[in-house]
Parts: sequence; C-alpha cells; structure tokens
Amino acid sequence: MGLETKLDAAANAAASVSFTNPRYLQWIAYSYDAAPTGGKLTVKQGATTIFELDVTAAGAKFLDFARNQLAMTASATVTVTLAAGGAGVTGKLNVMAG
Repeated sequence: MGLETKLDAAANAAASVSFTNPRYLQWIAYSYDAAPTGGKLTVKQGATTIFELDVTAAGAKFLDFARNQLAMTASATVTVTLAAGGAGVTGKLNVMAG
C-alpha cells in the first residue's frame, strides 16, 4: 500500500477522514481559523480511541509520527477527527497514512 493523503474542512462541524487498513499514520496536520471552543483531535481504530489531544488555540499544527510509531492493527478502519471548533470557526484536517 502506498501513502495516501486525505483532507477535510468544515465550519461549525467536525472534520473527519477515514482509512481502511492502514499500516501506520505518518503525519497529521490540522488547524482552526479562530480559537476553538471544545477543540479536540482524536484518532480511533474501530471504536477504540488510541490518540487524543485538546486543541485550545487557533493556527496550524503538525504532528509527525516516525514510521510505525503510530502503528495500526491489520484490517482496521482508522478515523481521525478534528472536533467542531464552535460557531464561526472553521477546522481543517490533513492526514497521511501508509
């Protein structure tokens, strides 16, 4: 499987991308265009949360995972979600998986 990048952007709604059967996540880039209310980045494998962090400020952030550092279980669907940032706040999410 080669590398695959997905993008989602949403105003007043969660931005989310899903991958079927990735071996690992390589990087996640995300942003809010204003300070979010309840900002959060979550990575789930199936229904299980495997990575989560609160996002409290506007601006772009980049998480770079060394290859296989955030490894996935075979045949799993992985979903990365940037929570809705609040009224008038747009979130953007880019994810690369392999």
